[in-house]
Amino acid sequence: MTAASQGGGPNGTVLTVETVPGYIASRPALAGLVAADGMSVTEVGDGNLNLVFICRGSDRRSLVLKQALPYVRLVGPSWPMTEERAAREAAAITAHSAVSSHVCRLIDFDPERHVLALEDLSDHTVLRTYLNTGGDHTGVAERLGGYVADVAFGTSFLALGEEQFRLRAAESINTELCALTEDVVFTEPFLGAERNSVRPDVQPQVDTLQQDAAWLDAALAMKLRFLTVQEALLHGDLHSGSVFVRRGHPAGPGPTTGGEADSTLSVKTFDSEFACYGPIGRTCWPPGCVLWCSTTSIAGDRCCGRLPQAGHPSRRGSGSCGRTAHRPGSTPMPSCGPGRIRSGWTPPASPAARRPAG
Repeated sequence: MTAASQGGGPNGTVLTVETVPGYIASRPALAGLVAADGMSVTEVGDGNLNLVFICRGSDRRSLVLKQALPYVRLVGPSWPMTEERAAREAAAITAHSAVSSHVCRLIDFDPERHVLALEDLSDHTVLRTYLNTGGDHTGVAERLGGYVADVAFGTSFLALGEEQFRLRAAESINTELCALTEDVVFTEPFLGAERNSVRPDVQPQVDTLQQDAAWLDAALAMKLRFLTVQEALLHGDLHSGSVFVRRGHPAGPGPTTGGEADSTLSVKTFDSEFACYGPIGRTCWPPGCVLWCSTTSIAGDRCCGRLPQAGHPSRRGSGSCGRTAHRPGSTPMPSCGPGRIRSGWTPPASPAARRPAG
């Protein structure tokens, strides 16, 4: 059963493969970008929260539609989730694109139906998969570092001025998704939770850490910083699963609604619906999460006998606007962001049940 077939909103508001062509034709900003006649629509969203469609015309021009549902897509209507996260993502993309070129381009935003129209990056590969398959990562970290630095400065009071900074911070309040971050990133891994999934062979080490007062003090200090410090407009869920990469020529004619010149490394961030004003730097998010994903990849390379260094032959996968499938037989890199909700999780019974002490 697809998310669309589960309901979750007023009749006619949830997009389906059948209704997408008509929707595109009804949006002035989109109608001329993809030919409605013979349009191919594929629902590719394998994430946890949203519907994602790749829309490709007979002339090979394409774009992506991403619709926020009023619930967690992975679970269904039993776990409500605000649709306003789409507006937060649209605002974050706009703000980040103003200071960095390493952002998936926003073409249109429909606030009534909570739909973002984005450039199609099907010729890219999700960075997690790219690293897992030994892709040449030369220059990727530099571009991500540039993106983080540009966003950290460009959305701070140093660039905006005090008054505009305060206004931007107020407009970017993202209470519900920040609460999810506070739980699944800064609380439950350290204090424990029923929905945590831990392998039996590492459970003793986890138990030891969760009883280590210094470890818990450091973890909760990070949470305090996340809750109380507003320095810049963070991506909020930046890790190797929310970055697209492409090296060299795209496969065939590229989409006309976005993309970069051939023979270049393209690095694009996406999925910024957890965006909020928060702290930057080594002690918090997002740089630490990006470094963690990279370190995990290097450890995996060593275990698999691959050399974790620049120059490893690139292996391009088939990208999508959702996620790129892992190479058969490979070990997926663990996810670390709040947007990566495990399929085994169950929705909380109440807000109080979802917010552990600490």
